[in-house]
Amino acid sequence: MNGSNATHRLALATGAAFAYQTQQTGSVVVAFAKSDEILQSRGTIAYALKNHLPILYVQLGEASSRTRKHDSSFNGLAIVPVDQADVVAIYRVAYEAIEKARRRAGPTLIQCLRYESARRKRTAEDSHGNDPLSYMERYLKKKGLWSDDFKSSLLESFSNELNLAVKVGRSNRSTETRSSRKR
Repeated sequence: MNGSNATHRLALATGAAFAYQTQQTGSVVVAFAKSDEILQSRGTIAYALKNHLPILYVQLGEASSRTRKHDSSFNGLAIVPVDQADVVAIYRVAYEAIEKARRRAGPTLIQCLRYESARRKRTAEDSHGNDPLSYMERYLKKKGLWSDDFKSSLLESFSNELNLAVKVGRSNRSTETRSSRKR
């Protein structure tokens, strides 16, 4: 997507946040964008900030140093970097940002970044690196909330649901094909 489309998309999301604020629904908009798209939308984000709009901007990918506190367009904007593989941290940050937005305290920029932490030693347990599912599994194991039986039943359940969806999808396509031939 080129920059122009991205800036329009973020402007539309900000407009939706304005509408929600006006309607006092308590709803919060979440807009996903890349670092350069965030930078190109400084005016839109400044408007959201000035009007305390209920919106979270989630930046995916590497952060530009200009997106941090150095750019005057972002003065006053809460910018929270978070490890993109740490599902629990993302949940906590998003939860706090949503609560902040609902209190009419303005938008937040959540930067989902890839961290290669020096304190994370490469071990057999950590061989999956930045895979969010593996990270979550390790987290739940440490808390005593994970079992291999649970994982097996979860995988079986997911596999059954996926197979059913594929089967239904194929069935719908063959029905559509037959009905288009009759025309």
